[in-house]
Amino acid sequence: MHVASRINVVHMTQYLDVGGLETFIMELCYKTRKDQFNLSVLCLNGYDEKYKIYLEGCGVAVNLIRKKSKCDASFFLEAAKWIKRNNTTVIHSHSGCFFYSAVIARLANAGGLLHTAHGMPVNSGLRTDMEDFISCASANRIVAVSEEIAADLQNRQPFFRDKIEVITNGIDTSKFCPVEHPNTVFETKALYGLPQTKKIIGSVGRLESVKNHAMLLNACAELVHVYHDDFHLAIVGCGSEEASLRNHAVNLDIGEKVSFLGMQYDLPKLYHVLDVFVLSSLTEGTSISLLEAQSCGIPAVVTDVGGNSHVIADGVNGYLCPSGDPAAMAAKLDRLLNDDADLLHMKTSARKTVVREFNMDLVVEKYQRIYRDIAQVSSPLTMGRP
Repeated sequence: MHVASRINVVHMTQYLDVGGLETFIMELCYKTRKDQFNLSVLCLNGYDEKYKIYLEGCGVAVNLIRKKSKCDASFFLEAAKWIKRNNTTVIHSHSGCFFYSAVIARLANAGGLLHTAHGMPVNSGLRTDMEDFISCASANRIVAVSEEIAADLQNRQPFFRDKIEVITNGIDTSKFCPVEHPNTVFETKALYGLPQTKKIIGSVGRLESVKNHAMLLNACAELVHVYHDDFHLAIVGCGSEEASLRNHAVNLDIGEKVSFLGMQYDLPKLYHVLDVFVLSSLTEGTSISLLEAQSCGIPAVVTDVGGNSHVIADGVNGYLCPSGDPAAMAAKLDRLLNDDADLLHMKTSARKTVVREFNMDLVVEKYQRIYRDIAQVSSPLTMGRP
């Protein structure tokens, strides 16, 4: 395919920052064939400068158009003009901006709209239902990253069942792989100030209420006060809950056993120091951080929500526990911390599962197929000044 005939795809997202959704966009952009697709990213709220530099190094432009105020109607017109100037064939929107992308696509008379739902809805009510109806009506295709998310969409918007399909997330298994040299673990622990002789429990994700880190801290308090386990907890990420979580750890008398590492960019290296990965989320799609940890051969203990049960086979590559039950999570963590044979078996199973079922190359091909399908049935935008 000649450069002149490449399909122009714009990824639309609220943020390009640390998080599973954002990591997925970056990996999808990195692996999408540049000889067939011309990619760019439009952020509606902000971006991390390092992520912008990374994508632009891959030939993917990153742009920002944000509202100047809550009732800034000119925002939609400005975004629509930008979409039209870029002769956009496909807008690929992601969770958090479905309605905005639908309005912008309509104003720009864009060729087609694909939306990926990365998680369960945060809001509910008549207004949300109306916005979702308009958005679904405007979209050519809708992708859910788990069966649970697809079922929820189909239940809330039954008129658009035929537009909805499931494509589970994937990762680059060549980037996220088990450590080969023990010295790497020693050096990385020293880099992050983690104890060399203790087993490390780790969690990666935004420090927001939906991730329910308070439950994780409660479970770790049980490990200390009930099971008398010797371990260290590394929490990676940042967010509005950080101060309260730090206070909660101190109040539980486990403050010295917890390290808040903030935002980290070199996650492949960081996963190598973990003995157990944990997610205490209230809801998940198909967690990118869980897939990354599993690909590095790290067994996991996760809440049985969303797509977690499609990644973790209980007792094979990790354990599932009920959401909101820190005692159950503590029991599973204790088992992994004290059974080296079980831990070793699960390390091998974890890696095999991701390589077999969650390889990013397969995911990219599915999205490229959708881009081509939409391009074939959509009218191109009119070139020229808006």
